[in-house]
Amino acid sequence: MPLEKRICNPQDVRTWTLSKAYHDVMSVIQMVSKYITSKPITSDIPSSTAVSCICELLNHLNKKIDSFPAEEQPQRFGNRSYRLWSQWMSENSKELCRTMLFEKCGVTTSVIENVPFEEVLDEVAGYFSESFGNSTRIDYGTGHELAFIAFLACLFKCGVLHAPNPSDSTVPNDYIGIGLVIAPQYLDLVRRLQIYYRMEPAGSHGVWCLDDFQFVPFIWGSSQLIGHSQYGPSSIPERQTAAEEKDRYLLFSCIDYIYQVLGKFPVVQHFLFGQLLTMDRASGPGLSFGGPPRAAGNVGHMPPPSVIPSRSIPTDSSRHTVSNVSATSIGHENQSMSSESAS
Repeated sequence: MPLEKRICNPQDVRTWTLSKAYHDVMSVIQMVSKYITSKPITSDIPSSTAVSCICELLNHLNKKIDSFPAEEQPQRFGNRSYRLWSQWMSENSKELCRTMLFEKCGVTTSVIENVPFEEVLDEVAGYFSESFGNSTRIDYGTGHELAFIAFLACLFKCGVLHAPNPSDSTVPNDYIGIGLVIAPQYLDLVRRLQIYYRMEPAGSHGVWCLDDFQFVPFIWGSSQLIGHSQYGPSSIPERQTAAEEKDRYLLFSCIDYIYQVLGKFPVVQHFLFGQLLTMDRASGPGLSFGGPPRAAGNVGHMPPPSVIPSRSIPTDSSRHTVSNVSATSIGHENQSMSSESAS
């Protein structure tokens, strides 16, 4: 069954925030925030096979840009050659996900009863192909970033990515891999697309965010800086600090990029639903995720995620520390944004 649009009006946003899909996506954001707290990006972060395969896939897409050189054209935004790259990516996304990801991770069967594996693969590839911009408008925004988070959420549900196993600390933590290995590579790719093909920001809404294009790296980047004794809020806008630390901290990577592109915040109205991420209402606080790796052929279940601490009044010991951003705030901002967009 193909992915479909289900958020058509402001009333649907309430249904979205109560859905299993919303909880699954929020779980990825929250759990990554939890596990990368106070951790910088380094070159020796342990990575699972799945994390390495996702990075190889992103690198493959990045290199393919060279096959579609930008046209010389008078338009300020939207180089038409992006459409050729996007067409190639969309036409090949399913086989790329199959051969470079699922098969290498040993996942070849469906995780949904009575749903063929090919349909599951179609859904995963659908989110993946939505993660790099819109070929009609030649734009990119946080809706495309959201599609990439949805792609990662599907990989947990399919048993490609796994929640940490408390009884085996030798197994690489995929949440850390997402935040400190995959996210930087994804940002490198989409930023190259934005600059090289002069992509427009999608759905800008003024004061809603610092950046037209990204939102999640600010959440994860703030988690990285929790407890950091060197950088406080006054360090955030410093261009020199951002340039020096952009390779170690996602937040400074975003600030450094903002000096090239200033931005705002779009909406979730184009989010797509299928059989992996559904619009069905979630039952209670539990999430519909798979858990740590189990025996071959079995996909486990993970316990509900810890909620990321929300902002609090700073104490004397934390007054100069960058506080964490509550990932749950996205839902409320998405809801108000969709209402604003509809009006």
